[in-house]
Amino acid sequence: MKSKKLFTIFLATTLFIILTCGTVFAATTVQSGTKRYIVKFKTSSINESQTVAKHSGKLKHQFKHVNAVVADMTTQSLASLKKDSNVAYVEEDKVVKMSSTTYADWGISDINAAASFQSGLTGKGVKIGIIDSGVATHTDLTVAGGTNVINGSKTTSYADDNGHGTVVTGIIAGQGLNGGVKGVAPDASIYAVKALDSTGIGYTSDIISGIDWAIENKMDIISMSLGSDQSDVTLQNAVDTAYKAGILIVAAAGNDGNAKGTGTNVEYPANYDSVIAVGAVDSTNTRAYFSSTGNKVEVSAPGVNIMSTYLNGAYEEMSGTSMATPFVAGDLAILKQKYPEYTNVQLRKLLDTNVADLGVVGRDSLYGYGLIQGISSTTSVITPVTVPVTVTTPITLPTLLPTLIPTPIASMASGSYNRGIMVQLYARYSQPLRAFYTLDGSTPTTKSTPYRGYIKINSTKTLKVIAVDSDGNISGVLSNTYNISKYVKRKI
Repeated sequence: MKSKKLFTIFLATTLFIILTCGTVFAATTVQSGTKRYIVKFKTSSINESQTVAKHSGKLKHQFKHVNAVVADMTTQSLASLKKDSNVAYVEEDKVVKMSSTTYADWGISDINAAASFQSGLTGKGVKIGIIDSGVATHTDLTVAGGTNVINGSKTTSYADDNGHGTVVTGIIAGQGLNGGVKGVAPDASIYAVKALDSTGIGYTSDIISGIDWAIENKMDIISMSLGSDQSDVTLQNAVDTAYKAGILIVAAAGNDGNAKGTGTNVEYPANYDSVIAVGAVDSTNTRAYFSSTGNKVEVSAPGVNIMSTYLNGAYEEMSGTSMATPFVAGDLAILKQKYPEYTNVQLRKLLDTNVADLGVVGRDSLYGYGLIQGISSTTSVITPVTVPVTVTTPITLPTLLPTLIPTPIASMASGSYNRGIMVQLYARYSQPLRAFYTLDGSTPTTKSTPYRGYIKINSTKTLKVIAVDSDGNISGVLSNTYNISKYVKRKI
């Protein structure tokens, strides 16, 4: 179901019904005969209220960090306003709505979040603003604060009267108490920004207000499980402003995909360069047939049959790119906790490299860079081993010099896994290194398989790796044994 310039929450009501778009912005009553518009003035010195009133309009809201206002205008007053020399542009304030939803708890294990938990990485100290339908009181959720940004709302309460926002919040920060749902970053500080009403509907300007609030209150991450099939200049300016302020912004790619995975249909704001667009996979790590595709898809996360917190203290199982988005927001909180000194740009790059590559090698239009992965406190991501060039002359270990090259570090520890894994290699070293590996337990040489970014392991193997510098010095041997048990597909 598509609406002109709609923002909808990305979910699947059943495996057969998909509502496109992402979050719906809460509706506000508009005076009969008028429509709501976003007005951008050429300079900040203009008296916005007087200018709007001069053209028989009514000022509704003025943003703090976005140089624009919201106003109710008739068709006649709009024409007059557009001719005003102080006005840069006018956009209709479109209505947006959430996507629908279906109802597992497999997502946490799929992204290997246990590696983070075991290392004490839980998102503690990281502030996440969730722009959605609010958050309901739940024994498995702790909310640090929030606001209601719906223009015309008579309350400041961010209580969820729809359910979507509570589901999203549980995926990020569920406490897992008494058999409940545990989120990716259970100790993150959650701020509920209610921008959608009980029907999951609202305006673009309400989303901008939510972003404005997030900037003002110094959020580290903004999570938006919502979208529209059309772009808005002011919305783009808002997310760009937040990104420049150091905030990481995550949004659902959308549920406009098809079974063949063809077409370019990532929605907005996920389509903007300053936003991380998230696609959805099922429990076999295959792209969900509804997940939007295109070169703006940046990463993928679990998004089919995800169990989470819901209204009235209950739990529900849902599907959609709306569900995948909070997995990424939570993963970013883990990275932020581990590397608090990193900028949002550096953390985003780290997110994109710490993935299990799916589909074709490298970034693609179905999965982006790949499936996000948990990170432990000992995982080294400081100096990635570079992709090696072709070696034409064998390099031997020098006999007169001691080995100074650090032994490579693998992103996945030795152990047993109930699915195939993707292993990345790292080394704490200031200069570029090449790496070579074997999977049969034999000692690698420079004639062994060169490392090219990821090592796919789908059955029990012993991985051995060496690193080589530009002078031919060779590191010690990394040896990890991975026991891969047969994967049993879950029923959906």
